[in-house]
Amino acid sequence: MKQHKLFIATAALAVSLGAQAQAPKCDFEENDYKSVSTYDAWEDSPFRTGQLTGQARVVDNPYKDDNNPSDKVLGFQRSRYGGMFYGARIDLNDTIALSPTTQYVHAYIYSPKGGKVGLVALGKRITRTEQEPDAEQLIVLGNMQIPEGAWADAVFPIWGNANARIMSLVIVPDASINPGSGEDFMTYIDNVTVSESASPRISTGEYALNFDADQVMTRTDRHLDRMTFRAGNVSSATTTTQCRSTVYADLTDKFTVTMKAGESVRPTYSYTGNAMHSYTYVDWDNDGKFDVDFESDEPANGSDLMSYSYYEGKNSAGQNRGSSTGVGTPVYTAPADQPRGIYRGRTKIDWNNIDPAGNIDLDNTIINNGGNIVDYLINVHTDNVQLSVDARMCSVTLADGSALPDSIPFDENLNLSVKMDDGYYLTGLRITHGYNFNGDQYIHGNRQWSVDTIQCDTQTSITIPASMIDGDVSVSVLFTNIPPVGIETAPVASGMNVSVEENTIVLRSEEEKPYRVVNAGGQVIAKGTVKGTKKLPNFPAGVYVVNDTKCVIN
Repeated sequence: MKQHKLFIATAALAVSLGAQAQAPKCDFEENDYKSVSTYDAWEDSPFRTGQLTGQARVVDNPYKDDNNPSDKVLGFQRSRYGGMFYGARIDLNDTIALSPTTQYVHAYIYSPKGGKVGLVALGKRITRTEQEPDAEQLIVLGNMQIPEGAWADAVFPIWGNANARIMSLVIVPDASINPGSGEDFMTYIDNVTVSESASPRISTGEYALNFDADQVMTRTDRHLDRMTFRAGNVSSATTTTQCRSTVYADLTDKFTVTMKAGESVRPTYSYTGNAMHSYTYVDWDNDGKFDVDFESDEPANGSDLMSYSYYEGKNSAGQNRGSSTGVGTPVYTAPADQPRGIYRGRTKIDWNNIDPAGNIDLDNTIINNGGNIVDYLINVHTDNVQLSVDARMCSVTLADGSALPDSIPFDENLNLSVKMDDGYYLTGLRITHGYNFNGDQYIHGNRQWSVDTIQCDTQTSITIPASMIDGDVSVSVLFTNIPPVGIETAPVASGMNVSVEENTIVLRSEEEKPYRVVNAGGQVIAKGTVKGTKKLPNFPAGVYVVNDTKCVIN
């Protein structure tokens, strides 16, 4: 899959008050960073005591390919004398504002070793004037391990206090616990940016296709329109509009089929056109590929081809189909001993061909025939899932006041009641949901768990929607010790006074002064000058910073 430089800006609040700021990005082609150096989170590191000097600088890209054709990259020498979180430090031109809502730092990394990667975020809180601008605000591991000897998009979740501003990122290409056991080696970093998406920008080669993933459709009279999967009494369905424009559609971020182990599953496909067949695959062992083997014209035990409407005269139920055409396909059964978890599913519309990557017969290619391939996720679940709640400075019960259970029903709303201790105020809930939270978030591109934030303000009754009860659930209560009323009353250093009225920020200054309003996402949403009194209306509820002063609009 060819990749080009891609920078994804974080979503802006819908406030029509001035210019919007883009997410920080560094591709090292131009001066889109202040400086580069090295940093080690280990306090006794020889790179911090001055015994050794780190090596990091912008160099020519030694590993140009379709995934990263950049001319320039950041080179970093991984030293065996550095700590677990020793990496390349990038001082940013634009700061990153943390918030309780998870964002994701993405960085292309090329490492001859592969494995775990890490991130150290350096900066300060705007409410702590005495704090140094390179204080450690966050240290995290990447969502998945990277392969050796290939460009990969490492993804790091970041969140924190809304007052924290990140001024430097330390990309750690090798987060080894015992790096001293190895040898020094060179790694390379590129295309650093911030996004709301946790999906890697580079495919690492799993789930092969026999054509480019962005291959456009060459016919308008044939395309897959809709998919429905009925497992037990539950149906999962989606439209496939993208199949009108491209041969391949990756819906793994948008569509998940739910089922239980041992259930019968009936796929139903709506297809515009005729004279085509359907094929349904599931990667049951999560090994990054669809294994297809045949014995006596029927799927072998352990095959990932679960159902098909036609192949060499028969369907997957072994029924003779003659010269039949059509995408109607038999029921299949999920393995009875299948562990609960997230797996990759694939539907293919093709002609008399079981290759999950698509027919490449020059006289009968999937492209020329107007076929499609669609990938999606499959959630194999049980009737109940595990619940855990981290309730600091508060007590949490079910909405009716009863104690929290250890397990809750799958795919049902969870109603909670939160009572904060004196002096603390509820701001939200962070919900981690899915399977195997201690493992990689993505396995071969398949998301195993997600993190979502529910902003609660001052309410004490909160509903976690059924869409987040899609596996085990871990709830963290987010809180502050700042009362949710009005504004911190101290005047700003510029000599401007700031106050809050209903959905309005009021600025007062005897002399003409510049102002800038920044939201919790770090985006500039209003700026200008004020002399006398100026009112900025129509602000939604939230936290804002006017120059040096924090405002809370309820």
